[in-house]
Amino acid sequence: MNTVSLCPLGFVGFKKHIALLLDPVDSRLTSRMKLQLAEAKEEFDNLSRRSLSIEKELKAYVQENPLCQRLMTLPGIGVLNATALFASIGNGSQFHKPRDLSVWLGVTPQQYASGEKSFNGGITKRGNQYLRKQLIHGARTLLHRTKGKTDKLSVWIQQIVERRGNNKAAVATANRLARLAWILLQRNEDYRAL
Repeated sequence: MNTVSLCPLGFVGFKKHIALLLDPVDSRLTSRMKLQLAEAKEEFDNLSRRSLSIEKELKAYVQENPLCQRLMTLPGIGVLNATALFASIGNGSQFHKPRDLSVWLGVTPQQYASGEKSFNGGITKRGNQYLRKQLIHGARTLLHRTKGKTDKLSVWIQQIVERRGNNKAAVATANRLARLAWILLQRNEDYRAL
């Protein structure tokens, strides 16, 4: 039996490659394998359509919700993060200060103390795991977009990356984004880069 060549990277390359493999003229796969692949492709296409439908619904919801629109003025907060934040905290009034939201999300460092010594450990990982993950993903995009920018947030992120590396900078940025999100919701203001 012939070996199947590796699938090219990217969505378009993947779809073209599957179409080639399913072509009746192509003899790299047995008819049984082609049947299995056709079923898997049909399931993939259905899931892709469903995903696009959900994305459209979320975008329409954001257009109707001023708080989600306000959250999206923050860099690193897109449709998914804005709707997830809004669904989880509403206007954030249950938190008394920005740090409370960060602690609830679990993006603050654990603190250890013994005698006169105290130090910080890893993040607490409390709260909404999905929201924390999404904020960290949003923060990771910021790490790449801030290079060469001179606004306060970008400079702060660049300094954290230099001192602590990308992973810790992403978590610290997620922590900062959560705090900024709470401030924007409480003040009814859009984010303005300074």
